[in-house]
Amino acid sequence: MRRLYLFFLASLLLGALQAQSLITSDSRASLDELLQRSVVRVWWNQNLIGSGEEFRFAVNGGLIQNVAPRLLASYETDAWVYDGAGHIVAYLGPAGSWFDRGVPQLLVQTTDGQSLAARLVGIDEAQGIAVVQTEPTSLRPTPVQFKIQWKPRSEFYIASLDAGFNLSNCVVLNAEKQAGLEEYKLHFKKLRIGRPGNLVFTHEGQFAGFLTTVARRLSPMRNFFVNLLPVDQIIPSVQRIIRTRSNIKGGWLGVYLKDQPQQPRLVTAGEVTVTDVVPGGPADKAGIMENDRILKVNDVATEDLSQVVRMIQKSPAGSTVKMELARGDKILQVRSKVGNREAFEGQATYLIEVPPQDYNTIRVRRADESLMKRYDALFVGIYISDTLQPAKIQGLIVTDVVGNTPAARAGLLKGDVIVQINGMPVRNMDQYTTALAALVNNPTAHAITLRCLRDKKEIQKTISLK
Repeated sequence: MRRLYLFFLASLLLGALQAQSLITSDSRASLDELLQRSVVRVWWNQNLIGSGEEFRFAVNGGLIQNVAPRLLASYETDAWVYDGAGHIVAYLGPAGSWFDRGVPQLLVQTTDGQSLAARLVGIDEAQGIAVVQTEPTSLRPTPVQFKIQWKPRSEFYIASLDAGFNLSNCVVLNAEKQAGLEEYKLHFKKLRIGRPGNLVFTHEGQFAGFLTTVARRLSPMRNFFVNLLPVDQIIPSVQRIIRTRSNIKGGWLGVYLKDQPQQPRLVTAGEVTVTDVVPGGPADKAGIMENDRILKVNDVATEDLSQVVRMIQKSPAGSTVKMELARGDKILQVRSKVGNREAFEGQATYLIEVPPQDYNTIRVRRADESLMKRYDALFVGIYISDTLQPAKIQGLIVTDVVGNTPAARAGLLKGDVIVQINGMPVRNMDQYTTALAALVNNPTAHAITLRCLRDKKEIQKTISLK
């Protein structure tokens, strides 16, 4: 009798599990269908020449009056359908400062292949989010979940359009508020997709926020640490942008920063170093110098680059930011008044020069040398992206090849994935810039050897610099 009872109980449990599996499967299919009309991709293109700043083209010191250089800022983001009026919300992050000038060209692409023209409504530089508007057509807004309890073992979905519409089911292992910000640091398990700008949804299909950073711990468990901008911080900015039809400006100190990770197992953890200071800007007036290491901002310990940038941007113009810096062996306390980037820069004039010694090098500098340093960059004729590369491939994808350039003559094609430059790995834009900078500063360099992937096969291309 006992065996019969246990068999009966086991049958009930098995039936319950099967029923639960069927419910979960149906629920997932329903959620897929719902979110495919609630998540879109926005393609951003900004012609910097028409951004209100003046650019001039010079060759060998002589101005060329009838040549208009092509300087484009391009970006792509996933976005969430906010309402039935065609308002769409995207996370731009630091790229927002490029697109708040002039009129960007926007294209909204739906998961079923529709392409819709759109226009920018406004950008919140502090939050890094943007609101655009298009024709509603078949787009469907989703509800939001304001008061989310990020409890361990709770499940969420990450939505991405990187390779078609994908939902990644992930489990929260632990969560905490990020110091100095109204954001969360989450530890996810089994996050199969994820990059800054991806959308987070609850299991019921309610929008929960945007990923702002993603890092994977190097272990077989594939555990991920992410920063998340929650929906309760997003909605007030969206409502203000729609109401005022204008941008929300962020704070500005006039510093350029770089992450220098100290812990190799966690990419986003480490100290933040000042790489450049804008002469005459708020940071310069406060005594902040190149190579200073930022230890604290407003008494909050530095965790990563995103945290420091966001804390500065969220400080209103006219307020004061307190910083603790390390300069060599000294610890310094400085206070810097937060400024406004546009008020400081005003109407700038830039010169775009081609030095006579190397016609592949383009130099961009402000006409007033006292306000901006001179930078050299090597342009070989390709446009690249570090966010569109195929899954599980670490490299940079070629998004365009300009005709009659060294890259075109070498046989590079759109879609090639660059994984090495002269033997140096290039997994992100910083490594790409570093590799090319080494060539710019090396007068004996005559060629660039690229190791690429094309149709999953490894190829090698050599670009001549002469």
